[in-house]
This record gives sequence, C-alpha cells and structure tokens, in this order.
Amino acid sequence: MTAFGIVLALVQGLWAIGWVVYVVWLPGLVQQAGMLADWVPWLLILDQWVFALSDLVCGVAADRLRRQLRRFGPWLMAMMGLSALAFLLLPWAARSQAPTLFLVLTLVWTATSSALRAPVMALLGRHVSAQQLAWPTGLWLFGLGVAGALAPYLQPRVRELSPDLAFALPAVALMLAASALIWAERQLGHTESSPAPTPSSAPVPLWAARPRIVGLPGWGLFLGAVALAALGFQIHFPVNAAPQFLQLNPSATLETLLPLFWVGFNLALWPASRLSQRLGGVGTMAVGCTVAAWASAAGAASDTLPALIACQVLAGAAWACVLLSASSAATNAGRTGYEGLASGGCFALLALAAMARMTMAAGQGFQHPGVVPWLNVAPAFSWMLAAGLLLVLWRRQRSERGA
Repeated sequence: MTAFGIVLALVQGLWAIGWVVYVVWLPGLVQQAGMLADWVPWLLILDQWVFALSDLVCGVAADRLRRQLRRFGPWLMAMMGLSALAFLLLPWAARSQAPTLFLVLTLVWTATSSALRAPVMALLGRHVSAQQLAWPTGLWLFGLGVAGALAPYLQPRVRELSPDLAFALPAVALMLAASALIWAERQLGHTESSPAPTPSSAPVPLWAARPRIVGLPGWGLFLGAVALAALGFQIHFPVNAAPQFLQLNPSATLETLLPLFWVGFNLALWPASRLSQRLGGVGTMAVGCTVAAWASAAGAASDTLPALIACQVLAGAAWACVLLSASSAATNAGRTGYEGLASGGCFALLALAAMARMTMAAGQGFQHPGVVPWLNVAPAFSWMLAAGLLLVLWRRQRSERGA
C-alpha cells in the first residue's frame, strides 16, 4: 500500500509541475498560435470547467470499469499516455499557428489528466479498506504539496528553457511514473482487503450509501462543506498570501515565503491521516476547517512577518487535514460501487472553486472597492461555515450509529 501511494505521489507531483509549465508558457504560446493575449485568462477558466466535467465523467468511467475489469491500471496508463502526448505537442501546435489544433490539444490534455483524480481514488477504494484509506491518500497528496512548494522556484527557471524542452521533461517523466501504476496495482491486488464486486452485482445508488455519509441530505451537506472549504482556500492562498507578505515586508522574496504554506501542508499529511483514522473523514475535515479559519484570521491581523509565517504554516497544515479527509470521506461514501462518482463530485467542486476565483480575477473583481475590505476575512468566514455544516453532519452520523 505504501509503495502504491509513493507511485501516486510521484505521478501527482509531476502532473502538478506540468501545470506550472503550462501556466508559465501559455501567454507566449497563445500569441505564437495567432490568438489574442486576452484569451489567456479565459483559457485557464475553460480548463477548470473541463476539469470539473472530466472529474465526473472519469469517475463514472472508473466505476464502470471496476465492475467489468479485474484491473484498470492499463486504462489509467492509456489515459495518461494520451494526456502526455497532447501536452508534448502544445508548443508544436503554437509554432504551426494552428489555433484550433492548439485549443483541441489543450482540451484533450486537460480532460484526460482528470484520470489522476477520481479514478485514482476509485482504484484506492477498490483495494484499500475504509480504515486504511487515509494513508495512501496522504502520500498521493504529498506529491501535490511538493509541487506547490516548488512552484515559486520553478516559474522563473522554466522561462529560461525552450518551450519544447519545458513541455517534454514533465511529459516524459509523467509517462515513466504512470507506467509504474500497472506494477503498483498488481502489487496492491495481492493484499486486497475485499473482493471487487462482480459485473452482475447491482451497485447501491449513491444516495442510499450509508458507510460514512448518511443519505442524500448528508451527502448534500458534505458537498456544501467541500465547496465552502475550497472557496476559502482559493481566496486565502492564491489571492491573499502574496499581498499580506508584501505588506509586512515590501522587499520580501516571495519564492521563499509562499512555499511555507505547502511546507505546513506536507508536514501535516501524516498526522492528518492518523487523525482521520481516529475521527473519521467528516470529523477531521471539521477540525481542519476550524483551524484554517483561525489561522487565516490571525494571519490577516498579524503585524509582524514571523507571526504571519507561523499562521501560513498552520493554515497549510489545516488545509492538509481538509483535503485529505475530504478525499477519503468522499471515496468511502461511494463504497457501493460509486467511489469514482463520489470522489469525482468532490474534485469537481475544487475545480469549480478555482474557476470562480479565476473568473473574479479576470474581471478585476478582487480590485472592486466593495470587495477589497472583505478579502482578509472571507477565507475565515467560508471555512467556519464549512465547519458548521460538517458539525451538523457529524452529529447526524453519531445519531445514526447510536440508533
């Protein structure tokens, strides 16, 4: 199980580094392809829409494949191969001044890369018990945290490379890492905790699933909490972090300060997995949202750089609790043959939250006089609302168990 989680961490980290390369080079490639520079932010917004839709589609596909195939590591490998090929061809399409081809390749890369989220959680749900799921999920998210920490260092250095080399390195490395999925799934299958459902077995509808999230109202509360938590993160880190650091130290080097959030994230993944095993996904997510709210509010009120750094590290640790527990709780909620759909819904909301933030930024919404005074308190407010919904759900779960 640990080896499988390490493979997933490597794959996720390489994909996230590829996203950094894509964002850095997108403005230049768009102009080279003959499109207007104004398209860049809207292309990024479109990417998030595709991510959201593809998360659901890939999740449903993973559920169906699980009932039809003994292993679907080869299917994941095929999806990643298509994704890497489309990514690799983006600079060539831009040089060819073929905007339609460039857009098609971008959408193919975005859509197929969604196989790294919901299908991966469905794969884990197939082989790993509910009590053990948090640990490989934490390893998988570790790759995301490492890439997030490296992003500020990589961005200026990626610009020094040729676009062909910049896109080729993560694409080839991702394919090599993804090829290990087949071996890792085979090894994981030797220790499978429960047999996979047979193709003839009828899966229980998601709204009737009762392992972790009880009934449709409970599922709605959980998704509402995920959406609020994701919005809190999208404002706290991408929008507020850099201005808060620069306000206290105008000469600050952001590439050394912004990764501190992800340092806290990575350091907290192992404790978060242990806490999730003890409290369950919903309880751990509620704790994470509460701590994140307090850390965000304290950071906004900080008047010294060391205090702000401490708050950012704590907020990163809290976000690790939220993201890990949300991923594992969603997968456990679908342990009726719908792991992919349940986790896909969770990841789709994360993508939609990013899309909402990008849309506000593209429309200069964060500079609006009526919005600016609320930016520092918005993450804490959003996280506390999420914690409130999770508390209601947690109490409902306890009453259901006691009934």
